[in-house]
Amino acid sequence: MDLNFLTDDAVQIEYDARWMGSGIHRYELNFRHVSLSGVSGVLYLENIQRYVSATSTELITEPPLSRLIQWGEDDDESWGSFLKPYDNVWYEYILLPVTAPWIADAPDLDEMKDFFNLAKWNKTFDCFLWTNYPGIFDPDLTWLDTKIKEVLLQLDKLKFAGM
Repeated sequence: MDLNFLTDDAVQIEYDARWMGSGIHRYELNFRHVSLSGVSGVLYLENIQRYVSATSTELITEPPLSRLIQWGEDDDESWGSFLKPYDNVWYEYILLPVTAPWIADAPDLDEMKDFFNLAKWNKTFDCFLWTNYPGIFDPDLTWLDTKIKEVLLQLDKLKFAGM
């Protein structure tokens, strides 16, 4: 994954996930960036685009997130206002003043790092990203596209290097 500050108000995350048995998932997530200070800010998700295949440069824009979740009755006039929070995803970030060592979230991940040289991550990080988006944490929600949910979940508490 790469986090790219394109302009003062535009950020893009390139997501390329390949792991055992999961296939290849390539996405571009585009955000509107609002800086809160020299070391922190908020990234508001504007859209998610999916590559047609692992080698393709063609992108398909995913629908709003609320349309990727299975809901019950939706014929109420107020349904649109209920769905709105599920379309508004944001991630907060902090830039560290100095790089910090990356420590595995679980001991078995440290062992996986050298397994066939497939699992890779940076030895240090200087940017930390997190979200409170309810759609990925609510166990009662059923996603029609679980890959998108997994992408959003993978970005929570993510560490980046080279900011």
